[in-house]
Amino acid sequence: MITGVDLIKEQLRIAAVQPLSIKQEEVHVRGHAVECRINAEDPNTFLPSPGQNHRFHAPGGFGVRWGVSYLRGLHRTAVL
Repeated sequence: MITGVDLIKEQLRIAAVQPLSIKQEEVHVRGHAVECRINAEDPNTFLPSPGQNHRFHAPGGFGVRWGVSYLRGLHRTAVL
């Protein structure tokens, strides 16, 4: 979380027709968040293309967190 705000909690408040618990002026951004996805697609048709994972290297370091669904040799099926 780069804002310290529980966004799910705030979404539930909105769904319950309640006011947000924090004002925009009180939100302070600290750090960065990046999302990356690897899609198994045919480059010509952009349709799902099943295949096998061969290699993936995720860099690490202080403050780096990875949420990865990857196993070496795992065969991915096409998801439609």
